[in-house]
Amino acid sequence: LLRYAPLTGETAERARATLTHFPTSIDTLVFVDHGRVFVRSQAVLRAAAYGSTAFRVLAAIGWLTRPVADLMYRVVARVRRGVFGRADACEVPAPEARHLFLP
Repeated sequence: LLRYAPLTGETAERARATLTHFPTSIDTLVFVDHGRVFVRSQAVLRAAAYGSTAFRVLAAIGWLTRPVADLMYRVVARVRRGVFGRADACEVPAPEARHLFLP
């Protein structure tokens, strides 16, 4: 079960205080797995490993091609707002999904 927390929230602040490699910036994706911190493409690939078989295959391929995965992450990060748009405010999770979000 994956849970989500904003990098500006209480959960991230506690993580910064206890995990040595937790980033101080809030401009990237961070994934914590058993006390290990993963950022950018490695965070995406590590999270994918918890998904369906197809996502696990993607994660395995990504580990073999980390430079390519990092490049792809940077490209997507650079163009994502142009492709997906930008919201004026964060979406409020549906009541049945609120247990997935940490403060």
